[in-house]
Amino acid sequence: MAVSHRAEIFAHGTSHERIESASREIASRPDDASLYLRRGILQLEYGDWRACLLDVDEAERRQTQDLGAGFVRARAQAAGGFFADANASLDKFLAVHPAHAGALIQRARVFGALGKKAEAAEEFVRAMSHVSQPEPDQVFELAALLCAAGREADALAAIDRTLKATPGVPSLVECGVRIEMGLGNFDGALRRIAEAISAATIKEPLMARRAAVLAQAGRVTDSLAAWRELQARLAALPAVQRESHAMSSLSERARHAIGALTALHP
Repeated sequence: MAVSHRAEIFAHGTSHERIESASREIASRPDDASLYLRRGILQLEYGDWRACLLDVDEAERRQTQDLGAGFVRARAQAAGGFFADANASLDKFLAVHPAHAGALIQRARVFGALGKKAEAAEEFVRAMSHVSQPEPDQVFELAALLCAAGREADALAAIDRTLKATPGVPSLVECGVRIEMGLGNFDGALRRIAEAISAATIKEPLMARRAAVLAQAGRVTDSLAAWRELQARLAALPAVQRESHAMSSLSERARHAIGALTALHP
């Protein structure tokens, strides 16, 4: 059985060249179902879901073993906006491959497109139970679906599990901060930032984030102190670091923030 399709797909050349190469392979072995499926995946990756479906049809007519064509069909149907059809295709595929994480993720996306927020979140949770090391992008998607379903606590728990396995991923920290702030939990947001600052090698961007969150929480005095702390830290950096674009931008942000906050709290 082969239900993973990305690893061996004609790795070089433009989209046109890669599809032409796939077509030459088919011409040399016209009864090989896997070649049609490979070309179909290429077509889908380059945005032609209609051509993908035609190749899936050809693959299914020729296949003598399960190549995972149903999963590719569902992806193409979803890309074309035929979400009910994609759901039906995924139901058939998952009846045979119930632990296929990619198909479960795809069905979660289809549920989301159909407005089934609770089902989308639950399906993505199920998918992640079959992924040993989730990628940050997968965790973002899971968190978004959980929040859409009103399950912010579960979204934060998923982020925390990932951060425990791979500490200090800035984008995941920021995702957790945004969720906490959306809940009005500024203390939770600040705790997350403080933990990230403690673990970070480059602390200045997180220090700026902390200062900004303090201001949003209405803690003007604390925010002003945090911006001044950042300003002093930046001034103490070696010139080559201090004058970099990133640090110069932070210095300018700190200067403007201190001016604005001082006007509010002289």
